Formats: sequence, structure tokens, C-alpha cells
Amino acid sequence: MQGFDRVLVVDDEPSLRVCVSERLRDAGYDVLVAEDGQGALAQFEEGVIDAVVLDHRLPDVTGLDVLKHMRSRKPWVPVIMLTGYATIDAAVSSMKEGAYHYGTKPIDLDELAQLVDLALQGSRLQRHMAGLEEQSGEGPVLIGESSAMREVRSLVRRIARSPSITI
Repeated sequence: MQGFDRVLVVDDEPSLRVCVSERLRDAGYDVLVAEDGQGALAQFEEGVIDAVVLDHRLPDVTGLDVLKHMRSRKPWVPVIMLTGYATIDAAVSSMKEGAYHYGTKPIDLDELAQLVDLALQGSRLQRHMAGLEEQSGEGPVLIGESSAMREVRSLVRRIARSPSITI
């Protein structure tokens, strides 16, 4: 956990919103809350949000609609979907739309804090790797100057030029 990560907690159930936000604050996160989809989207667009804990059922829109919007605007932000009414279809739809995790309520708050931490670590790593790829202009970066690494780079270049392989 980085100390300044901001997590948006979205749930229409006040007691759950308070419990989750307090546990995440105790874990060192800066926590924002929203009770519906419109409030969540407004906060998501206004400032820096590093992760989202999102209820699947909201009073104004579905959590899936909120997830789709968030992923279309900032795909690097991990979204953890929670629901008290789990169905296989909802879980599959959420994961297809890019949810980091789909879990059921009640959720163990310590496990949720660990899940948020893992999601943020993964997001930071993805952004770091994307930055390295962008800097090199050649895709993934292979670091090292040993003879074995030179051979690997040579092999990758030969494979990339091969007409029989599409990447």
C-alpha cells in the first residue's frame, strides 16, 4: 500500500459504506464515498481515484453501467464489484467488463483491504510496464546485458520479423 492511494466506495447501504470506508482508512487509504451511481461517476471524473469498491445494485443505475463507464474513461483503475444478490450472469458480465474482482456480501473487511492492496499493486505494475513499453517504442522491455539476454533479444527480433507469426 502506498499511503496516498484514493479509494472510492460506492454503496447505497449506509452501514456498509461506513464499515468499508473506516476499514480502508485504517489501512491507510484516502477514502471517498458515494451512495449512488451518479455520485460515484461525478467523483470519479472530478479527481484522482486509484481504486473503486462498487456495489452491483444501486438506486439510480446498475453497478455494471458504472463499471463500464469507469473502464472506458480510466481502464487502469481497478474496480472491485460487490453484491448481496450474486448470480453467475452478473459475475460473468462484470468480469467481462473488466472488474478486478466480483465478490458477495457480507465480505470480510480485512480480506477486502487486502484485495484493494493487491488491485492497486497490480494497477501500478501495469502502468509501469506500459510506460516502459511506451519509452522503448518496441513493446516489452528486456533488461540485461548478459550473453543469454542478448540471445533472447536476438531471438525475439527474428520471431517478430517472421511472416508465419502474427502478434
